[in-house]
Amino acid sequence: MPTVKRSAHDRKRREQLCRYITRPALYFGRLRLNDAGQVKLKREKPWRDGTAQLIMSPLQYMQRLAALVPRPRLQLIRLHGMRCIQRKAAGAGGAEVGRGPLIVS
Repeated sequence: MPTVKRSAHDRKRREQLCRYITRPALYFGRLRLNDAGQVKLKREKPWRDGTAQLIMSPLQYMQRLAALVPRPRLQLIRLHGMRCIQRKAAGAGGAEVGRGPLIVS
């Protein structure tokens, strides 16, 4: 995890950092229920095709939110390429690190 260092006297930078880490994951000012009971989510920036808002049922909205939550005990860091080979070699018990085919994904 990257570390952030700020001077004890740099009040503006500390305040900026505190605002960043305490901001909510979703801005509820762009989220509304329409008259039909559907969820309307305004996009911050329109997509290339011009879509500026998404309209979905509350169940679809909850499914999309749930899909963003990682499964418990899931390793969130994936190793690819040479790092993947080194990791496998280290777990193989004495195999040379960096030997073998390059895995490109």
